[in-house]
Amino acid sequence: MTAQRGKDLLIRIADGDVFTAVAGLRARQIAFNAEAVDVTNADSAGRWRELLAGAGIRRASVSGSGVFRDEASDARMRQAFFEGRIETFQVVVPAFGTIEGAFQITSLEYRGDHAGEVTFDMALDSAGPPRLREPVMANRRRGEVPLVLGDRAYTLCLTLGALAELEDALDAGDLAGLAERFAGGRLAARDVIALLGASLRGGGHDLDDAAVARLPLSEGLAPIAEALGAVLAAAFGEAADP
Repeated sequence: MTAQRGKDLLIRIADGDVFTAVAGLRARQIAFNAEAVDVTNADSAGRWRELLAGAGIRRASVSGSGVFRDEASDARMRQAFFEGRIETFQVVVPAFGTIEGAFQITSLEYRGDHAGEVTFDMALDSAGPPRLREPVMANRRRGEVPLVLGDRAYTLCLTLGALAELEDALDAGDLAGLAERFAGGRLAARDVIALLGASLRGGGHDLDDAAVARLPLSEGLAPIAEALGAVLAAAFGEAADP
């Protein structure tokens, strides 16, 4: 597995039906544990220890250090800690997946250098069964690009059919016209919807443009712009900046 960018390690907290990123992790540890229940007795063969299957308490814990995204994120996590609230979190680990479930913040520490930013150390303990969402395994050789919006993962790809669809939707005339339009870097919102919709459908997702327009923007436009730039670079051989 290739090295992953530290900024891609995220903690998200549930905000209604969507998840909002509150912190980026620079170092983290994820542990899954199950307590052993010893049922060894005088009749155990050779006095070897015997364990009771499926009887131990299972738990997941996440610990890490990093920086909060802004003051509001810091305040929300701090309030959750002092009130002892159990919140629904997502921990996003590239190439591993997303761990989602109810967690309680059991430790929260701050530190900072005189000429540096304030950082935190935090520990989360599970308060129920966590779920592991497998990452989207996009095939870069086929021009596929992964994109996560809200709590769902998607694959973008500009197939020939998707490019033909864009030619009609944007009245570009031909592929050269499309490339020229995207190379400018100044796109209207309807252009972004058309490009994202065609890329999603090219990646195998059955979403019309109306459904694309309703996709959550919990992370803002930056992840979409980055993914669309990558899918355009794969299709036209040069980077674009929607």
